[in-house]
Amino acid sequence: MLDFVGQHRREYGYDLRLRALIGLPRRQLAQAAEEVFPYLPSGCHLELDHQARAWVVNNLKQAVLANKTALVRELQGLAAREPARRAPPLDIFLKETGVELEDVVKAGGWALLRRAANLDDRPVGRGVDVLRKGV
Repeated sequence: MLDFVGQHRREYGYDLRLRALIGLPRRQLAQAAEEVFPYLPSGCHLELDHQARAWVVNNLKQAVLANKTALVRELQGLAAREPARRAPPLDIFLKETGVELEDVVKAGGWALLRRAANLDDRPVGRGVDVLRKGV
């Protein structure tokens, strides 16, 4: 049973919880919520009142807006939980946040996100901008 009653918090992360339950990609969750989750696992039923559904749909739509600023914030939050406060590997970041690899690429790439989050102070190599444009 999922209880969405009470104070709604933006950082709750409905996308991660619902992805684990339903198995849909992050970008399809808001539409599924608007349609009252037509593809649940066998034997499951999810019923939301009008206000709870509006909160969940809004949260899911915000989660999909994975722009560079949002991804940097997610990366900083994940790194803050690490004892050494270092950037996690890309695969761990994707798994823990539910972010799609495509979103990381659109934001400029993994190295750029690490630098923007102040988690990578290595010097930038020559030709990086040309390579990034090629990708």
